[in-house]
Amino acid sequence: NRLVDPSISSNEKEELKKKNGISGKSIFCQIPTMRFPHSYPVDFMHAVCINVNKRMWALWSHNFVLEKEGEPIPEFVLSSQKIESIGKEMKNARQFIPGIFGRPPRDISKNWAGFKAEEWKNWCIYYSIPLLHGRLPDKYLVMWARFVEVVKLCMKHKIMQTDLNTIEKNIK
Repeated sequence: NRLVDPSISSNEKEELKKKNGISGKSIFCQIPTMRFPHSYPVDFMHAVCINVNKRMWALWSHNFVLEKEGEPIPEFVLSSQKIESIGKEMKNARQFIPGIFGRPPRDISKNWAGFKAEEWKNWCIYYSIPLLHGRLPDKYLVMWARFVEVVKLCMKHKIMQTDLNTIEKNIK
């Protein structure tokens, strides 16, 4: 950990704190039985639900800077009409979504930046495939469907060896 490295200056430490949001070693590191990072589970909510799903939507909806002047827009970027229609379908579906699914879907075209982890999880596993079908080119939708399968398998309470094999195959 560079924050506890005595050779770096206090200015460098302050910059690291600002950049990474980490101000030092966790107090949990003082517990002798804790083995960092092995004693901590993967933060699925932030790593997948918020991070990957939000970034993929940003990529598809052209809220991600990719293009260079004079280059065509990539085929996986959805038109504003497709984005709006996906949002409307989600909003219109609210009345038909059972409460067990959690928070009812909001219009992703207008509210995606404020989506919470549960909304991104639901977008991924329940809504994305049917709403992207016919809108996102098949070669990208197939890859996304593999990712969705990985997410579903990772969310199971008990993951079997066959699940691990499928996860590995789909990730590769």
